[in-house]
Amino acid sequence: MSKPVRILPSIPPSALADVMPCVITVQPMSAEELSKVKEAICYIRHPPTVQLLGSIIPRLQPGGQEAKIQDGEAFIVVSLRSRTATSGQDVEVQSLSDLIVAKCTVKRIK
Repeated sequence: MSKPVRILPSIPPSALADVMPCVITVQPMSAEELSKVKEAICYIRHPPTVQLLGSIIPRLQPGGQEAKIQDGEAFIVVSLRSRTATSGQDVEVQSLSDLIVAKCTVKRIK
């Protein structure tokens, strides 16, 4: 059984503290690639985004504390394409086209 992939809303430096200095490779991730993810730990708190991801990924678990990325780990970053002018207001998410999805891989540099 493979390890669940982490899904983050951004690339926070605190998640990379154990692998710095590092290089992060970022590639667009298609809907087809995302649909192949069978298990993930989601650190996103935006309810409409979590609901959409839950409809695509069979075993989507909420992330607990802060994410810690390890050397060589692949993770996914999911971000809204647009934001509202009103702070704290949820943006509607109806499909993956409302999101930017990227597959990231981190590699420590010596």
